[in-house]
Amino acid sequence: MRHSRVCSWSAGFQVTLSWASDQWIKSRRIAGQDTSWSCVLLVLVLCVLLQCCVEFGNMKFLVVAVVLVAAVSCASVGSVDLDKTFQEWKVTNGKVYSSPEEEAMRKQIWMDNWSEAEAHNARYAQGLETWTMGMTQFADMTGEEFESSMGTPHLDGKLRHLIAKLRKAFNSFIHSIHGN
Repeated sequence: MRHSRVCSWSAGFQVTLSWASDQWIKSRRIAGQDTSWSCVLLVLVLCVLLQCCVEFGNMKFLVVAVVLVAAVSCASVGSVDLDKTFQEWKVTNGKVYSSPEEEAMRKQIWMDNWSEAEAHNARYAQGLETWTMGMTQFADMTGEEFESSMGTPHLDGKLRHLIAKLRKAFNSFIHSIHGN
């Protein structure tokens, strides 16, 4: 009977811990701090130790887990200075803006794109994506600006999906003709 209570409590605890780690990662991103592998590894070790504490009822695991929580929450492991990173990106890509207002707008777009790339790459690290994102010379543009600069009009989702299906069917047809 005790084991079933521990397991049901453990399942609820795992859901809560998953939510808490997601919140921790989001808060570090908002603060402009890195959510690098070292930070993620610390959180995973913490999860394992807390799970051991729950499963085995051993208070030694709890003490170690509490110490790790303090270390993780106080650490500024790999913190990223986004202002400095943006300035370096501007120099690398030869970006000069016509006014402080335009620079502020472009910086905000760049930061939004940086956050999107970080989130995407975190999903990639979990095996949920098949490619990584980076900060190219276009990182200070919105999606619509990028598309129009490349000569591709902004398409709505249904039309874009239809075009992708047609391309796939065409490529399959070509491969079947060539026997590949």
